[in-house]
Amino acid sequence: MQRAGLALLLLCTLRCAACKDSAADAGGDAAPATAQGIALSGIVIQSVMKTPVVRGPNLDGVEVCQDSPRHCVKTVYSDVALSSGWFTLDGLMPASEILLVLSKEGFAPLLQPIVTPPRWSSVIGTIRLASLDDLQAGALATKSLLADAGRPAPDIWPASPGRALIVFGSDFGFTSDVRVALDPPSGEGPFFVLPSGDTVLDVPAGQTAVFGFYTNVEPRDEGYELVYEHAHGDCRYFPGMPGGWPPLSGRPNAVRVPARADHMTAFTSVHCKARNDSAPAADAAVE
Repeated sequence: MQRAGLALLLLCTLRCAACKDSAADAGGDAAPATAQGIALSGIVIQSVMKTPVVRGPNLDGVEVCQDSPRHCVKTVYSDVALSSGWFTLDGLMPASEILLVLSKEGFAPLLQPIVTPPRWSSVIGTIRLASLDDLQAGALATKSLLADAGRPAPDIWPASPGRALIVFGSDFGFTSDVRVALDPPSGEGPFFVLPSGDTVLDVPAGQTAVFGFYTNVEPRDEGYELVYEHAHGDCRYFPGMPGGWPPLSGRPNAVRVPARADHMTAFTSVHCKARNDSAPAADAAVE
């Protein structure tokens, strides 16, 4: 196993459960939608290399944009949230698929696919940005991991310009029973990151990976679907924030995400969990 800086930086969003905590920190409940649409708020912080879950410093001056129609704000100190790195993006259509694009000099541009709430403005939690310097260093470690496994080891994004990086999470993590596939196939991966920060090609038995990623993915306007399978359980897509978009294929265990040249995409919207041995299988027929 190798400690790959590329992977260590990519736990880019907290789970939706954290949204309630963030809302409380902001000092109030979610506001209803208005004629001008709903608002989304959040905090942007810097990733750190030591572990996937260490909280880095809050980042001011990050540009947070709705991709289309283009509408941008920058992260600042909030007197309400008593925190720097805060943003509020308003005028968004409720119950819609939108794409947030985050950028700051020296950091990897980040794509955050989101389905907005149907009625209420909300806090989407914490978003982590990875520095380009750290990603470059991590790309070398990931390339070494492939070489040690006897697999072709091309230059890894961002050392290989024009490609994309897709980072995926799950509320329950990833055990050796979970399989993930990119459809259509592209790039290198999947790689998985353990709580120790070690990056592996396969999750060891008895351990749970925090998240995973594909790198060197070809940009694709229509995006990709990530398909999840559990050998002894079920995987399901849940729309919400942070998350991906509903799959066009209609598969309940898949999620659709964008891939743009020289950008990261990050999301957590698929839940994989083993079935309770004492409960009937979810797909058992009823006679």
